[in-house]
Amino acid sequence: MDEKLSKEQIQRRVTRALERLIDLDDYLLEHNVYEISITHKLAEYLQQEFPYWTVDCEYDKNYKEEVLTNGPKKQYVLKQINDCRENSHSEASIYPDIIIHHRGTKENLLIIEVKKALRGKTKEKLNITELSNEYKTTVKKLGDIYKLGEYKREIGYEHILFIELWVNKKDTKKEYDNLIKNGEKPYELYFNDDILSDKI
Repeated sequence: MDEKLSKEQIQRRVTRALERLIDLDDYLLEHNVYEISITHKLAEYLQQEFPYWTVDCEYDKNYKEEVLTNGPKKQYVLKQINDCRENSHSEASIYPDIIIHHRGTKENLLIIEVKKALRGKTKEKLNITELSNEYKTTVKKLGDIYKLGEYKREIGYEHILFIELWVNKKDTKKEYDNLIKNGEKPYELYFNDDILSDKI
């Protein structure tokens, strides 16, 4: 069953899934576990919110099935894969954390990258330049912000999303189980135009 969803509807569903993660899996954030463990649980809650779609983590078939158009950006992305292989980096670094799609088709609803926040929590969202600088990666890896834009342009994802997620650092002992109930928001969402730029 196809489900037509607006950006606002998608954002509400993602927010509900994220807040469920914070409420039910607070241990992961309190103890700053590996990012993949967090995105796996988030994907489970996203599947509940998007029952007519498939939610996958670290999905690689969009490249192997050559969904990318033949052009310079495809060659650039493929070069990143080769660079990762040659420099012993994981190819997973260029695959998205989470995608919501219909497998084996070009129906791609949403691609998500999640990063544990590096900066202190403020009330202000970062602009595209600040965000890119904050989460800049090495030359041999495809930066997450740029990667989202290329997936949208080259594979045709309807929506892209970058999530900053605050977790406890070594010197902090915040308890997460009641954060949402207390009106706190230990995350920031960047949708579509928030992170799309020809300069990145």
